[in-house]
Amino acid sequence: MEKHESHNEQNEFIFEATEKSEKAFSHYVMSFGLTENDLHKSILDVGAGEAGFIKYLRDHGNEKAFAVDLFNRGGHKDQNWFLAADIQRLPFKDDTFELVLSLAVVPIFIQPEYPATNYGREMDYKNLISELVRVVKPKGRIMFDYFDRGSCLAHKSHESKDDEQMQRYWEARAKIADEFNEFINNLSDVDVSIQTHSGWSRVMCLTKVGGR
Repeated sequence: MEKHESHNEQNEFIFEATEKSEKAFSHYVMSFGLTENDLHKSILDVGAGEAGFIKYLRDHGNEKAFAVDLFNRGGHKDQNWFLAADIQRLPFKDDTFELVLSLAVVPIFIQPEYPATNYGREMDYKNLISELVRVVKPKGRIMFDYFDRGSCLAHKSHESKDDEQMQRYWEARAKIADEFNEFINNLSDVDVSIQTHSGWSRVMCLTKVGGR
């Protein structure tokens, strides 16, 4: 009886993990507009959380897909594809991946309280973006979501005008968004394009034009 219950619990865990990875896969494909060809490239998910997207790709044959996050939130035992590391100091060589993705991470770095800290580590979007550019191959792409000035002001307009704290917050965030865009546009080794994203955020795509 005990073995039977243990077996059921194991099956439930496997089903839940599979369902999570399928949802993560669908979310990434829709968020970034990924194609079938993209899914077979060498891919790095930065700030991957539970790494459901990469797990799905691995389960479906892409052995060139890797995930990195500060903590192993998904409990993945296979450290060959999941690395617990500081995403501002990626443990990969230059020009490694054809596609680098990061979902719901860059917006955390672009905050009014910048430079912020996370578990004792200073969060600097310049360090983060520089690392993403470093590990992507020439002609490879970096894709991430972020809030631009328009997104920030849209958020502000939906806040109560009587809430002065939130009004100031989104005004400050809009200013930082401008600083972030200026930094991106001054990068000499990438071409920049912007995609519309569901909701108020946007997706930025950086294509590396040459070696560093």
